Amino acid sequence: MPGTKGMNKEEPRPEDTLEEAQAKSKSVDERIPPVIPPHDETGPGEEVLEQEAKAVRQQR
Repeated sequence: MPGTKGMNKEEPRPEDTLEEAQAKSKSVDERIPPVIPPHDETGPGEEVLEQEAKAVRQQR
C-alpha cells in the first residue's frame, strides 16, 4: 500500500518527466539547501574571542 513506509514522499511514476521523477526520488534533505553555508573564515565573534585569548596570554 502506498504511504505506509512512514515517509511523506511521492514515488516516481513512468509517466513523469525526467525532472519530476528526479525531484520525487530525492530525499527531503537533498531538496532543502543548507540554511547556513559551510565556511572556513572566522566571523566577527570568533575574532573577538581570539583577541581576548591573546590579551589574557600577554598579561600572564
